[in-house]
Amino acid sequence: MSLVQDPGLSALLVEDNSHERIAIRRSLKKDVHTLLECESAEEALRHLEHAPSEFDVIIADFKLPGMDGLTLFRTLRQMKCVSPFILLTGNGSEQIAIEAFKAGVNDYLVKASESDYLDLLPALVTEVIQNHRLKIKNELLELSLKEAQERFHQFMEHYQGIFWLTDFHEPRRLLYVSPTYERIWDRPALQLAQNPLDWLEALHPKDRDRIRNAYLKLNISGEYNEIYRIVKADGSTRWIHERGLINHNQGGHPYRITRLAEDITDRTTMSEALQASEERFAQFMAHLPGLAYMKDEQYRLMYLNPEFEQVFNIDLKNWIGQTVHEVFPPDTAAKLQYDDDWVLSRGQSLEIIEDIPLNDGLHQFLTCKFPILQHDRPPILGGVSIDVTGQFKAEIQRDHIFSLSLDLMCSIGIDGYLKKTNPAFEKLLGYTQEELLSQPLIFFTHPDDRISTQAAFYQLAEEKDVMDFQNRIRDIRGNYLWLEWRATPQLEEKTIYAVARDITQRYHATKALRRYEQIVSTSSDFLCFLDEKNCLQAVNHGFCEYFNLPAREITGRHIRDFVGTELFESQLQSHLDDCRKGRVVCFHQHVTFPEENVRFMEVKLNPYVESDGTISGVTAIWRDLTEQKRLEQHVRQTQKMESIGTLAGGIAHDFNNILMAILGWAEMGTWKHPQGDPANKYFEQIGIAGKRGRDLIQQILTFSRQTEHHPRPVDLGPVIEESLALFRATFPSNIELHFGSHHNMNMVFADPVQIQRIIMNLCSNAEHALRPHGGTLNIDLHAIIIEHGNLQFPPTLSPGRYVQIVVSDSGPGIPDHILPKIFDPFFTTKPVGEGTGMGLSVVHGIVENLRGHISVKSSKKDGTTFLISIPEYQVPTDSSLHVKPSTLSPGSGHVLIVDDEISITEVLKEFLEHLGYTVTVRTNPLEALEEFRMNPHRFDCLITDQTMPGLGGDQLSREILKVRPDMPIILCTGFSHTIDKENSSEQGITAFLYKPILLDQLSQTLTHILSHSKPEIPKV
Repeated sequence: MSLVQDPGLSALLVEDNSHERIAIRRSLKKDVHTLLECESAEEALRHLEHAPSEFDVIIADFKLPGMDGLTLFRTLRQMKCVSPFILLTGNGSEQIAIEAFKAGVNDYLVKASESDYLDLLPALVTEVIQNHRLKIKNELLELSLKEAQERFHQFMEHYQGIFWLTDFHEPRRLLYVSPTYERIWDRPALQLAQNPLDWLEALHPKDRDRIRNAYLKLNISGEYNEIYRIVKADGSTRWIHERGLINHNQGGHPYRITRLAEDITDRTTMSEALQASEERFAQFMAHLPGLAYMKDEQYRLMYLNPEFEQVFNIDLKNWIGQTVHEVFPPDTAAKLQYDDDWVLSRGQSLEIIEDIPLNDGLHQFLTCKFPILQHDRPPILGGVSIDVTGQFKAEIQRDHIFSLSLDLMCSIGIDGYLKKTNPAFEKLLGYTQEELLSQPLIFFTHPDDRISTQAAFYQLAEEKDVMDFQNRIRDIRGNYLWLEWRATPQLEEKTIYAVARDITQRYHATKALRRYEQIVSTSSDFLCFLDEKNCLQAVNHGFCEYFNLPAREITGRHIRDFVGTELFESQLQSHLDDCRKGRVVCFHQHVTFPEENVRFMEVKLNPYVESDGTISGVTAIWRDLTEQKRLEQHVRQTQKMESIGTLAGGIAHDFNNILMAILGWAEMGTWKHPQGDPANKYFEQIGIAGKRGRDLIQQILTFSRQTEHHPRPVDLGPVIEESLALFRATFPSNIELHFGSHHNMNMVFADPVQIQRIIMNLCSNAEHALRPHGGTLNIDLHAIIIEHGNLQFPPTLSPGRYVQIVVSDSGPGIPDHILPKIFDPFFTTKPVGEGTGMGLSVVHGIVENLRGHISVKSSKKDGTTFLISIPEYQVPTDSSLHVKPSTLSPGSGHVLIVDDEISITEVLKEFLEHLGYTVTVRTNPLEALEEFRMNPHRFDCLITDQTMPGLGGDQLSREILKVRPDMPIILCTGFSHTIDKENSSEQGITAFLYKPILLDQLSQTLTHILSHSKPEIPKV
């Protein structure tokens, strides 16, 4: 049956012309069962990428889009494709044909005409496949024959007789003699190499000529079977039985002479010696590693060794006397019979691979058949067969595994050079096998890994396996890939067998995972994993630190043990249920930690999804936002204070204008109504009330930071009274506030605003403590003397007189474990939104800056008492609230008043005219400037407001000074963001006064600046 008629025959056709493909498909329809068609070489390579030899034959046109057919063939050979390849071409170029056959194409067909080449194509496919299969089979036969010869040679090496092998054409040229020659002949085998006939010298003189003639005629007669004597060195005689035969090659030509000699001295007669020889020969055949048999002249089986029973599962008696036609299938028997006829008809031996069917399938046997000569009778057939199927299959399987493995497989010589690599090795690194075998493995190794790689080779040299060794190997692009190796040495083969796996992605993933684990473990957030029962299975270092417990005492416990039952049931449990439905949940909650530390936390819950899509737990991230919230509260408070300051500035400006008119008219009233007049007393009280209003506005500006803090001598009593007056309105009705009234002055050198902040912060904390149940807040003020060595105060506090403020409440007191932290910045026990944690820290800082001391005493029974001690100031300060005699100075000169408030210009005009000045009033600054420019020397002084529509006081002053640089100017303001006393002086303004201006203050200022002005300036 033709090979191409096999039902499973497959072919790959690469042709871009659709008409040609259809024609070729029809032509091969009867012979090819599976035909895969591709339009380009690239498409064919994609099909053959994983199984290059998948098809029985590949047919490709030379001219293809992109890669041509010949380049496709070369590429397939690089991919280890062994399928036969037929190249088609339409132009019949001789150059292409020569190039194709040089490259190794199996055949070449010119598409001269559609009918001609399509008729030739099926036969060509048949011939190419037959030749390819025959080539493969011959290669396998040659390999099997080589193994059989080696095994037969090893067997003969241990044979107890003497085995001779000489050349047929030169009978005197010895090819081999077994080691037993020296023992039996008692002569060195080395002499045979120098003189192949040296063995004849040991023969008995009566037998020497006979045996020499028989030996020399062996290549003519074709048979040799002699018994003779040899004389050993000690003079003893041994009987030898020797047989010889001629070996023929595949062509039937004789090429070797084989002789077997045995020492038969111990046999009493020649017949006994011959019988013993035959028995030994039979024993040799019985123990031969394989099948041994003999057939008579009619090809009937006359002898089978016991191995037949094992191989064919038969009783030897049933096969004795049978021919191959009676025990084998017809096809097998015909082939065996053909070989038997060839051996006996030619009288030559034959070595061949035979296919023998057994119960488990077709087996391959390496067989040697030879004729056995008989005296006066035709020769019979002898044969020895060795089953080499296992070796064939194992070798094929090893090749398949080697070729198809995704891991890198190679063999390495003990010199470090690669001996063989599989396709995966070449594909991963990008080198050809020739490039890989041309360099030692260390050449491709990363420089930093060469020492460890060399150490692995030393370990292998000591016959120790290397397991899970890792290093970096450079690919063709210059990139280094991480490989993990396992290797075992076979030192008798001088070879190391190794398997490597690309772990580059795993290495980098592991490295990234370690970095991630380090980030998680060092995160200030605390992270945990909750199982389906809400028990903690994993926590990070931050979690352990928050709860001050090691991880082993946390894992396995329920989350409610750490957040509290109330919080878990009211908030956390429902969020966890939502998360297990596949949602990411983020929320905020207050958590009470050990030592009653309440923290504001952001909680983010993520479902943990397994590879099968099920949710097995929840990962939770808890972030402490307490400090952030406090900072936000602090920022809001700052913004609030800035807003209050802006509002206070606007109010101060308007209110100071009103107060200035009130105070001015009040002073005018006291002048016009002498002492004793009831109206004088009324005007005096109006003045006192106006001055109080003025001071109150100044306090509001200072408290809202619209003015700088300036320490000065201050009586604490009035300051505390004013602070409490502002604070008392906010106190609940269930809290009683008491301040011990003292007539003595308690002077300190401080900024009143800072004293107010101390009182406000301490009273605020006391109000918060008393708020739930009410109580009493007492503030006391008295002088104390601190002596050196007083243990109630730190040694760094200077001895002397101090004023002590005592603030005590009847509240529940401060817990002992919290008391040491109350002065820490941002520490608070209040909920987020009710405190910034900065109050007591600010109080402590103010007291320290005043070189004073603050201490606290607290208990549940007596409540909390703060004691603030500040150094006493010895020089008393004047109070603006006391009425002083007016010191008015009459004067002369022309004064220009510019103010948009008519009530102010009226009082100033009447006052200055009363003192003797000439006054011009303008409410529009632009009109005043124009009038001044017309006659700059008409006026002796300018009194201007700062805040006016159209042109501010500072701008008006600059324009007037441009015209007359020596012009005296008094700038008045109730409040301004843009100018103050310092920068007004830098602009050339002579005097700067804050509203409301007292008239005696204005009188003295005006008198002073006019007395220092230049008298020689001409007046107009």
